[in-house]
Amino acid sequence: MAIFKGSLCTKTLALFLIIITVLIFGAVWWLNPGINFVVILVLFCLFCGLLGRHTNGRFLGILISDRNVMSLSRFQTIAWTIVIVSAYIVIALSRAIAGIDNPLDIDMDYRVWIMMGISAGSLIASPLVLENKMHQDFEDETKKDKAYAQLGNICSDLKGTNVKVRTSIKN
Repeated sequence: MAIFKGSLCTKTLALFLIIITVLIFGAVWWLNPGINFVVILVLFCLFCGLLGRHTNGRFLGILISDRNVMSLSRFQTIAWTIVIVSAYIVIALSRAIAGIDNPLDIDMDYRVWIMMGISAGSLIASPLVLENKMHQDFEDETKKDKAYAQLGNICSDLKGTNVKVRTSIKN
């Protein structure tokens, strides 16, 4: 992790990302179809790993949310993005190498975009749900504190009587 600190970090990361980008585009020219897609997938995973290492100090740091836990919605969004972008790059560059007119005119099935949209929607919606849950937990804590206070009042009223009151409440 020594190379990922300070201003040298940004320069080193930029150098690694440039090398990975060159390898991605070179894989389409030098490797057989099918193998180049797998190599590009691996290179994009390495790309995301380096970004995660830079931002969070861990190779899988790109998957860690603001709450410092792994996020399934981030994983889904990143996975779909890596697969779709890798496929698009392989198809577009293969078409460009073959000399096809308008190589970026690629038809993609609408179901792929639906899956990508569902992942992006869950990425956007999950913080909203968690924030709502945090407010509910805070309200539950407030209710619990009020219940403890009421129980304390009841216990102080019962002092001197022969009634035993259990004051611990289990969650």
